[in-house]
Amino acid sequence: MKKSISKKKKLNKFLPILVLAILLFFIFLAVLAVQTTKNFTSKAESYTCPSTSTQNYDHLHVVSDYPRAGNVEQNTEINLSTRGYTEVNEKTDLVDYGGDTDPVMPPSLGTMFSHTPVIVKTYKVYKAGTKVIEERWPVNLIGIATSPGENIVAPKAGREIGGGNVLMLIYATQTQATLVHGLGEHPSDGYFIHLDNFCVDPNLLTSYNSDNAGGRTVMPVLKPGQVIGYGNGSDIRIAIRDSGDWMDPRARKDWWQQSSAISGQGSYTPVPVSSATPVPATPAPTSFPPSPTRVISQPSPSPKPTIASPKITIYEIKITATPVPTLIPTPTPTKVPVMKIVKIKWLGFKLLLENFLKLYLP
Repeated sequence: MKKSISKKKKLNKFLPILVLAILLFFIFLAVLAVQTTKNFTSKAESYTCPSTSTQNYDHLHVVSDYPRAGNVEQNTEINLSTRGYTEVNEKTDLVDYGGDTDPVMPPSLGTMFSHTPVIVKTYKVYKAGTKVIEERWPVNLIGIATSPGENIVAPKAGREIGGGNVLMLIYATQTQATLVHGLGEHPSDGYFIHLDNFCVDPNLLTSYNSDNAGGRTVMPVLKPGQVIGYGNGSDIRIAIRDSGDWMDPRARKDWWQQSSAISGQGSYTPVPVSSATPVPATPAPTSFPPSPTRVISQPSPSPKPTIASPKITIYEIKITATPVPTLIPTPTPTKVPVMKIVKIKWLGFKLLLENFLKLYLP
């Protein structure tokens, strides 16, 4: 009985420590479950790309000394999706490179927005037909935070391509566009601008599809400030190329003249933009028929059965010490028969068994 009480005291002593250890373990699991590793915490609100637009676009003839693009869907120089890209952990600030600068201002990326752009992500583009990244520059594509529905417009540039226009659209889907600061489809025809993860203006997309189906002799063009599309609440991805090379879009002296950008440091909360193009909504009816009255009867809960507490019976074990007989060792003969050895071992085992039974059985 004393041993049983002693065990209970020991258990009561270590029980709080055990409970505390279990509690700390579950707290650790809870913290681990809610931990996030997202680099970009923009509220990518549920935004549906608009299906109508009031925008109008001019068209210009395609003029180039280089071969035509052919099937643009499969063209790795025009369709960014045929290459793909991957996110990299590089600075989200503008960077300063040495070297020459185009004396006539190239497209200024910051003028595509009505606010100071916030760079929140950096990417590397894959080489055509591989999963090997372009190596010349540490970044080939940047992600700029957008608010749902904000206008993304054609940038300012030092040159025009005709009629006051600065860009020709040579490829488009609902969420992607490739534009050239020139009149051709070849990377050497002018600066290429690749845009991804945004909503292309529906009228611009319709114009492109029509020109593409008509043989691509003319293509849509845009003036500075004319709408290309709309932000979707996430980051719009922008790449710019010079003579086919995938440049670093963060280069201040090349792509941010007359504009600037700030680092988002991986976090940005978009705000609603009043100039957003609304998605046409289905008009609500002026009145609704009355709904029938529904009566839901909830059955009373059944009484819980009474469960008797189990009885715990504690048995007291009396332990009586039995003296172990003293064995007088006898000289071991030189040769002992096998049967005698077995008999001696059996007697020893029998003696131990008898003592065990006397000690632990009542």
